[in-house]
Amino acid sequence: MIQIHGTKIQISQEGIVSAWDQYYVASEGGVDDVPTKRNSVGGSGVLDLVEISSSQAEEGKQHVVTAKYEGLAAERFVNRTYEWSPEESQTDIILNPNIKELWLRYGGRWDDDLQDVKWPKTLKNKKGQETENPMLGVTDWIDLFGMWTETKAQEAVGEDVFQGVWSIVDEVPGGFPTPRNRAWLVLPPQITQRGACFEIKNRWRLTGVMTRERLEASRLIYTPIQ
Repeated sequence: MIQIHGTKIQISQEGIVSAWDQYYVASEGGVDDVPTKRNSVGGSGVLDLVEISSSQAEEGKQHVVTAKYEGLAAERFVNRTYEWSPEESQTDIILNPNIKELWLRYGGRWDDDLQDVKWPKTLKNKKGQETENPMLGVTDWIDLFGMWTETKAQEAVGEDVFQGVWSIVDEVPGGFPTPRNRAWLVLPPQITQRGACFEIKNRWRLTGVMTRERLEASRLIYTPIQ
């Protein structure tokens, strides 16, 4: 087996190396001779074989085999990256933190039969005249949610991978701000093996806007995984 001159190397921002080596082999069966490991880039680590593809060479009966390897780069290439993914959601008006003020100003009340907030059709202005209630028909509002993700690459999955999962925290790493009257729910990480290393995505979900009492209740509802 003769290795073709030239190798394609790609290093992600997190430090995951992807390398493509090409070989000439006499037949399709030659893929069995492709090395399952190769040296990493800029360090003493190794990359593991993750994918093989083969096609017949135009020059003759030989086949060109492309082998893809992945693993961790040298430490100087390894970084943590962050991503914010906003979401908007229709939320019941009863969960609005200003619901008491809305009831007081616009005459709303909870209706057990409707299982919803009921608003009067009209209100009296300062002159005693009947005017249309601006809250008439309002049953929900648009609240902001979102996901903050930290992506990193490691040679192994640590024993602390579930530490803090399902807990409520006030801050997230990476310097991203926490909006007022909100907190973060720590979600389980997403883990993908990338050859000789693992890509780990730690995630935090931004809660909807809440009163102080509801925030405290949330800390009791979610129990961290031990």
